[in-house]
Amino acid sequence: MGGLVAVELWCIPLSLAGQSTLPPCSIALKLFEEHQSGFNHLPWPAQYPELNSMEHLRDEIERSLRSLGTPSSSLTQLRADIMSAWANISQQRCQKIVESIRRRISAVIIAKGGPTRY
Repeated sequence: MGGLVAVELWCIPLSLAGQSTLPPCSIALKLFEEHQSGFNHLPWPAQYPELNSMEHLRDEIERSLRSLGTPSSSLTQLRADIMSAWANISQQRCQKIVESIRRRISAVIIAKGGPTRY
């Protein structure tokens, strides 16, 4: 490997996306078990949304939905809008969020578990 690669895998169904205490899915856990040397596995940050990359991605999706101006007219349309917003999140944005994990961890430690700028 050319350098340290940070990967966070979480499987969160859209219907549960608002809950921040969901555990990582079994698929991700199995992947970590099979390829332990290729990943830095951090425990699920149940009480710290600052450490949860999915919180940042959900914020991106929410901003995208709000930018549409009018609410979705049906559940089918809402799902399509969410999927479109998800597909439009760039790989660079995801990488930037993953790369910020060390800074976010440090901020939580300095704040002794209190609020941070993240």
